[in-house]
Amino acid sequence: YLEEADITCIIKFPDSIPNIPVSPEQRRNIFLIVKESLNNIVKHASATRVEIEVQILNNHFSVNIRDDGKGMPDSGSRKEGNGLGNIEKRVTECGGIFSIESVSGKGLCLSIENIPC
Repeated sequence: YLEEADITCIIKFPDSIPNIPVSPEQRRNIFLIVKESLNNIVKHASATRVEIEVQILNNHFSVNIRDDGKGMPDSGSRKEGNGLGNIEKRVTECGGIFSIESVSGKGLCLSIENIPC
C-alpha cells in the first residue's frame, strides 16, 4: 500500500515474539488501527517515509507509527472524517492508551500503548 503511494516504510519488530494468544477481536482492532493510520498518512500527510515500531513488553503490546509528512496544523484538530476518532475508540476498546504528537511541517507520531496481550 505504501509502496504504491511512493512512501518508504521501515518496520521495527522485536527479535523475539512471545507465544501469547490474542483474541480475534483484539487482532481485528489492531489491524484496523494500523490500516486507518496508514490510510491517513497516504491521504493527508504528504509523507515520503513511515516508520512502524512494534514493542511487546510485560504482556503489553505497543505500536508507534511515525511519518515525515506535514503534520497536523493543530494536533487537537479533527475537522473531517472519523479516522482518528475511530482509532482512539478501538485503542480504548483494546484497553490501551492513544496519543498523537504532531509538529506542523515536521510529521506526526501516532502511539498506541500498553494494549494487554
